[in-house]
Amino acid sequence: MRGRTERGVPADRQSVGSTRAGEQRRSNRETGGAAREIRPAAFDVASVQREIEHVVRRARAGDSRLVTLGPLLFFSTSTGDAWMLDPSDGSAACLARDGIQEPVQIEERDSALAIEWPSSYRIDGAAMVFVERSTGRVETVLGYPARQVALAARRIAR
Repeated sequence: MRGRTERGVPADRQSVGSTRAGEQRRSNRETGGAAREIRPAAFDVASVQREIEHVVRRARAGDSRLVTLGPLLFFSTSTGDAWMLDPSDGSAACLARDGIQEPVQIEERDSALAIEWPSSYRIDGAAMVFVERSTGRVETVLGYPARQVALAARRIAR
């Protein structure tokens, strides 16, 4: 069953000090990065995979979307990026970057779904900040739908 979709999510990136053309990311290293986290979820693999495929297709088409599936949130941007988020604890998995799909590990284990969450995220004003758990690498992105993600996360939490 398809989750809720919001059209018109703005996703044009604004500069945050990156030198790469079209990139609006600032990265720096932190020490002591934690390992990737795998936690059970209350869905089947097929429904989550369908949402991943949908949001990656939207990202490749340059179509900004925000979709929820139970407690999970998926979004795509006009620049070709796509993410899956768990707002309950700030977990994040990059699904596509610049239209190129990224691998995400999802398995069924003992009638539960295990999702590998390689990153965490937080919203800081108009910016979304992602931290890779394995390396501690921090990426700050302006132009992602931070406000819409925060609103959808509040709706999910109700």
